[in-house]
Amino acid sequence: SSADKVAGGVAVIGQESRLTLSGVLFRNTSAHVGGAIYFKHLLALHSKLRDLQRHTINSCSFALSTSKGGGGAIASVSEVELEINRSVFYECKAATSGGCIMLSSPAFVIIRSSTFHNGRAVLEGGAISASGGMVELVGSAFVNCSSGAGGAFHHTAAAAASTSKPSDSLRVHSCTFTSCSSSQGGGAIDKSGGMLQISNTSFFANTAAEGGAIRGASAHIELDESHFTENSAQGRGGGAVFVDTCTTRLHNVVGKGNSAQRGGGGVLFWRGGLKPVITMQSGRGGICGRAGQGHETVLPDNTGLPDAYIAGQVPSNNTAVYGACLASAFHSFHTTGPAKAFPGQAFDFVVEKRDFYQQTIASDSNSFLQVFTALHNSTQTDVSILTVGTLAAVMANGIASFSFAVQPTYTHWDQVKGTTTVINPPSIRFQGVDSEDGGSIETDVIKLDLHSGRSVCKAGDSLELTSTDMGYLGACNRCLPGMYSLDPLAGSQTRTLPSCLRCPAGGSCPGGSVVEFELGSWEARNGSYFLVSCPVGHSVVNEDNEGFNEEVQQCAECSAGEECPSPPCETCLPCQPGHYKSFVGTAACKACPKDTYRETAGATDLSACQECQDRSSTHAATGQSARESCLCDSDSYLAVTREGTVDEKRTCVTCPKGALCNDKVCALRTYPDLICTDGAIMGDWVRDNTTAKYLLQSCGPGYELIAVDELSEDLQECRPCDTESQFILRPDIDTCQKCPPFLTCHGTDMVEAVVAGSAWVRNGSYFTLTSCPAGYSADHKDGTGF
Repeated sequence: SSADKVAGGVAVIGQESRLTLSGVLFRNTSAHVGGAIYFKHLLALHSKLRDLQRHTINSCSFALSTSKGGGGAIASVSEVELEINRSVFYECKAATSGGCIMLSSPAFVIIRSSTFHNGRAVLEGGAISASGGMVELVGSAFVNCSSGAGGAFHHTAAAAASTSKPSDSLRVHSCTFTSCSSSQGGGAIDKSGGMLQISNTSFFANTAAEGGAIRGASAHIELDESHFTENSAQGRGGGAVFVDTCTTRLHNVVGKGNSAQRGGGGVLFWRGGLKPVITMQSGRGGICGRAGQGHETVLPDNTGLPDAYIAGQVPSNNTAVYGACLASAFHSFHTTGPAKAFPGQAFDFVVEKRDFYQQTIASDSNSFLQVFTALHNSTQTDVSILTVGTLAAVMANGIASFSFAVQPTYTHWDQVKGTTTVINPPSIRFQGVDSEDGGSIETDVIKLDLHSGRSVCKAGDSLELTSTDMGYLGACNRCLPGMYSLDPLAGSQTRTLPSCLRCPAGGSCPGGSVVEFELGSWEARNGSYFLVSCPVGHSVVNEDNEGFNEEVQQCAECSAGEECPSPPCETCLPCQPGHYKSFVGTAACKACPKDTYRETAGATDLSACQECQDRSSTHAATGQSARESCLCDSDSYLAVTREGTVDEKRTCVTCPKGALCNDKVCALRTYPDLICTDGAIMGDWVRDNTTAKYLLQSCGPGYELIAVDELSEDLQECRPCDTESQFILRPDIDTCQKCPPFLTCHGTDMVEAVVAGSAWVRNGSYFTLTSCPAGYSADHKDGTGF
């Protein structure tokens, strides 16, 4: 055969032909249409000649047959009758439809005990594509077939049938569909129009965008005694089955491990208003694994999905974004709002998009809804109601969230009775566009219940009434800082409408109903606060020249240098040592700042806090009440003279050089230990009883004493002699001496003669050469004559 052939790579079956094949292998055959066999279009035939168009294929194999058009192995444009038995179709491919078989005209086809493996078609029907006619599959297997629509089988109803044969039906009995896939719908079977009957058939691991195993549209579908296992849909839903505007009946159908990864219905998804009828004989288990009850259990025709069809007693592991077992397209809204609302106050409203079984359609994150007012339970807008806030929302996981307020119109406000009257009780509705279907969606009219009377607003709010042509537009407004409200209908003496009250002078009002009183005892009367008593030592102030004035209410404040430590107070007490207060007021005394102290009480000014001595601080501590709180800096030490007397003087003395540790901390601060973090300092240090300063008394071997009487106090140290060029015999008396040429020195009193046999003796601060070995003469002088 040749791929250049227009039709029928091996055979073209004409009008008066009758094909019978048995045990034939077709391999690598190809053509534009019908890679192996092509059934020609028939002219109008009389019934006798038409009877000849009955063809039989038995025990044949079609391997690697391809078509640039339709029907990788077999294509028919004729109304033929074809019977295929015990045949194998392996890796047949078509560039358009019917990877193995294409039936573009209504035909009567029966396929028994055959296998279709790896059939491929770009557009539809990876194994078989049929337009109209009657196709029956019995005991056949479809494995790893794929196409755009109907991974294994694509069947559409013909516009009209020209024969008397039953048309537009697909019957499947005792077949298996495994690992077939479709990029659009029906991983195994895609049926449009007509009738689909399936019985005793298994669907395993098939995938598609819609209907992992089966997709049906405008068809009558009957599924009986069949199993759907581990099929998946990556699009809108129906992990196993997706039906659109179909009459669907499922009897003794079981689904396990199916999934709708982005949509609803792990087993079955339906839309179009025709609810599937699901029946299950007693003891057979539900569609998702749970046993039914009674002789036959029928899914009831109402909202709410019975547990028997959601999860089985034996886990079925079906999963979906919503409806792990069954799901439908949009059916109704469920709204959740406040039991009662306050006028002008925002409240949350949640609108859930639900399916027939009242499951939230969590796959929808694109539909759009808006809020509208409704007049008298109609879709007409109520102009007496004002809505403000978030009035439009895009759904997230099937839920649209709103936050808005309604402001109704009141006819008047009666100050004496404290009541108001609303023109129209507010009602709202939600309307928008369904992103999944593109149609308009809306909720029923929802009546809102508003608080009324003196409870019209929350505590801390005041009912603000704005005059309009229709009455008063009302909104509860929160009292701002500096104001408060205990009754939303109460007003001040200067206003005729409700208003927030000014904060009393003795209180602090953060806003709302809260008033914080630092002093005194207060009571609420007739919507405002009254000052009843103050702490001891304070007076009640609640009047001006014209009598009672709620705004001036306060308690008298403590004077400078005084405070009330714990109410009730009879008098104001002096500020504690280490504290001061320089003004009249209710504030507590302030702590003296860091590096200062105050040893007596009642300080009235910051200047009363005394500064620490030089080279000392309180280490950032405030409120210090004793001079001992001033601690010397780390590189100095404390010297106290005339200690315990009125003339006591505390001085921070610079640390001598020889007592300063490597980390710049004075070791004399730890006297008598004289410890540094990396060891101890050198020398014997003694405190002078008069000056309280430390003096260096002596040093150890190898060090010369730099004493206070030589230079200055802060230069005292035990200075080490050079370990190679110097020696010292009396550390507390001598200085480091230059090593003689014929001695080896180590910076201490330990030396070695360079010339063996020479003799050296100690002579005060020096070593003197007393004798030399044979061959040497003693020279006791250098260039200076020493």
